[in-house]
Amino acid sequence: MKLLHILLVVTFSCCSGLPTFNPKSRQEVITSALEASVDHLNSQSWGRYLLKLSRTGETRVKPLLQARNRKEAGEVYEASLRFTVRETTCNKNTGIDPSECEFQTGPYMQETLCESEVLISQGNPIVLEAHCKLGMTSSSESHSSEEGYFYLQDIKT
Repeated sequence: MKLLHILLVVTFSCCSGLPTFNPKSRQEVITSALEASVDHLNSQSWGRYLLKLSRTGETRVKPLLQARNRKEAGEVYEASLRFTVRETTCNKNTGIDPSECEFQTGPYMQETLCESEVLISQGNPIVLEAHCKLGMTSSSESHSSEEGYFYLQDIKT
């Protein structure tokens, strides 16, 4: 009886069209969604310098639609991401990829906690929402006026 139950579950799950999720494609989805999110934040930030991903945190990737075979077009995923960014030494007007830039250093250079929702359709990321919260990861206990101002004041899109 147990064997019959296992056989039915395996048959149902592999042949029913229920999405299966390849770990390699999960990492590709996360990488694509993070890059698109940081690019989006860079286009929306008020600062002169590019932002760069400093740490990734909680990620959730949900398959919304998968093709039954590779010849059919498209897989669609929704990614919910939490990550931190920091300001770099590269000016936004240079067109340089932020990954090639160094982080700025100094007592007021803090990481900023960001969250985004990204839809990935056929490998193309679409940022649905991205926002950052000022000072959420700062290790400083002080709230001076100098620390209160930052180029990225609760960006929401």
